[in-house]
Amino acid sequence: MSFRCGQITRRPKVARSGSFQSRGKIPDTKLRIRSWTTTHNPQHEDEMPALEQVKYSQGATVAAVTDFYAFLTKMYLPESAVVHPPPEGWPTLASDLSNLGKSDEVLSLLSHLPYVRQDDLDNTETPEVTPGGRWIDWRQSGIWVREGGSDIDELRTISEGPAIMENVPEHVIGLTMSEHHVFLLDTELGVVYWPECPSRLRDGPHCIEDDPYDYCDDDEDAEWRADGAAWSVADFFKVLKAQYRSLRWVPCSEYEVLDSETEITKNPIPTLQGVYRRHGWPDLQQYRKEEYLEEAKAVRVATEQGGGGDEEGDDAEGA
Repeated sequence: MSFRCGQITRRPKVARSGSFQSRGKIPDTKLRIRSWTTTHNPQHEDEMPALEQVKYSQGATVAAVTDFYAFLTKMYLPESAVVHPPPEGWPTLASDLSNLGKSDEVLSLLSHLPYVRQDDLDNTETPEVTPGGRWIDWRQSGIWVREGGSDIDELRTISEGPAIMENVPEHVIGLTMSEHHVFLLDTELGVVYWPECPSRLRDGPHCIEDDPYDYCDDDEDAEWRADGAAWSVADFFKVLKAQYRSLRWVPCSEYEVLDSETEITKNPIPTLQGVYRRHGWPDLQQYRKEEYLEEAKAVRVATEQGGGGDEEGDDAEGA
């Protein structure tokens, strides 16, 4: 049994041919990923529920995004960077983005999400939410489309990626505007896909187990889904938070996040990890955000001048 567009269907096994050859992928490679439900019982965490047990909920999705941004504001983001919708949702978003080619369910979700604001700020002043990754402010993007400052095709390209955007269906929406991290939320299956995610996360205990080639009728639709890993919406944001708690992802200011697995010539990350711990991280009751950010400035200056980077970071698994 398997899913197709939110319904259970049967699909016969077919031989696969091709992959993202232009991106260096090996054809006919089958990525097996494991499953976790959004409402799993913590007493049975060894169970691996099937995809059909994961359900989409707009309310739960909004709550997960809101909680994630609240977590980031406690760690490094300015509270003023996050904008929240009125109870009835962003009033013009659905009409502003009516030509985006997305379902009414997607537009309703976007109308009720909080965003890391872009407004009229220069792109360099928009805070990163993941390493090198700024998340798209669909509220502001809709305003720019209405005023003629943005193009619908451009929004699809930056939020879904030029390599796969033609195969992303109407019930799936991109969360980012970054080539480094593309996150695609499926409002029919209730999962978030992370194409080309780190290999260590593909085998994590919270991943969806089902093979997209088993539950998609279209191989082109399955291809981009199988190119990484997927989680229930709630578990996806737990995975992201775990990267921060373990300091695999290290904010070095209010606007920039570094990846500890990326090679950097003048590397401030080990020192910054030590500074985080000295200021109480990851205990949010003890953590002193402003003190960390102030000391982080000095670390960056010292590193650029040839000092710093001499403290060992934590290499514990983040998820």
